[in-house]
Amino acid sequence: MNIIYSSDDNYARHVGISITSLYDHNQDAETVNVYLIDDGISEENHKNLDAVAEKYNRKITYVPLGPHKTKLTLNNKWELPISAYARLFVTEMVPDSVERLLYLDCDTVICDSLEELWNTDLEGKTIAAVEDVASCVFQAETDSPEPYRYICSGIVLIDMKKWRESNAQERMMAYLDGRKGVVRHHDQTILNGVFWNDCYILHPRYDVLTPTFIMSYDNLKAYFKLWDRYYTKKEIKESVKNPAIIHFTSSNIGRPWENNKHPKANIYRRYWKASAWSDLPEGTFKPSYDKIQRRTYWLYQHLPVNLIQLLSSSGKK
Repeated sequence: MNIIYSSDDNYARHVGISITSLYDHNQDAETVNVYLIDDGISEENHKNLDAVAEKYNRKITYVPLGPHKTKLTLNNKWELPISAYARLFVTEMVPDSVERLLYLDCDTVICDSLEELWNTDLEGKTIAAVEDVASCVFQAETDSPEPYRYICSGIVLIDMKKWRESNAQERMMAYLDGRKGVVRHHDQTILNGVFWNDCYILHPRYDVLTPTFIMSYDNLKAYFKLWDRYYTKKEIKESVKNPAIIHFTSSNIGRPWENNKHPKANIYRRYWKASAWSDLPEGTFKPSYDKIQRRTYWLYQHLPVNLIQLLSSSGKK
């Protein structure tokens, strides 16, 4: 397996925890080649990351992001670390011998073997990903010519042969330039804008987003105005019960390194407490804010669908 992450120094501990979980659940895999796009990771964190790899008899290959930063012309008022755009340049970051590549966000924890995901038949598509819960809300900004299933860019399986042959990098840069550098949802907007009709949709267990843990299925569909082509209730239930990859998006309840409100925070914290980063502090959510999150969690689960629809229509997302 060929896996690629991207991180700056602020997220080094999170990528280290994700890599630990990746190694832990894929110990039977003959190879797990991890490439880490490096945007200024400190020497200390390099040592910690290398120690993770050595523990599992693996190796991390660092790829400097620096040379690629000047290739991006952004005009956003929405802040995000530049390392989040790094996956756009994977053509130049991995050897030509790499025919398949799995991109993983730093804020993920792997809970199962990824062998089945790795061997997924993409049915001729260039990439594969999970549909985002905000598919219908975010899709319009990509200017696609027709409705499609808008993907989350946190986990992306790439057929590198087709990626190279289709000049994916050049097409994505052209798309960004055509929008004058304005992409509200960053790399995710770009990937959707270019691959909207060239993406295989994965089972949601391969990128289980926070809203699917904290909202009932009916309220999830109502709140995000999801179309009928979204995942079935059975598929979402399967993903929550047996996640392969948990993606710790914030979604109003915070993340496990900020508080322990996420229903699966214990999984992240188990790896965190056993890591070289265990002495780092949590975030600074105020107690009053925590109370709001607990109430929000309850409301998402129990409010009638028609009230959820009203909230959604009022723009309170």
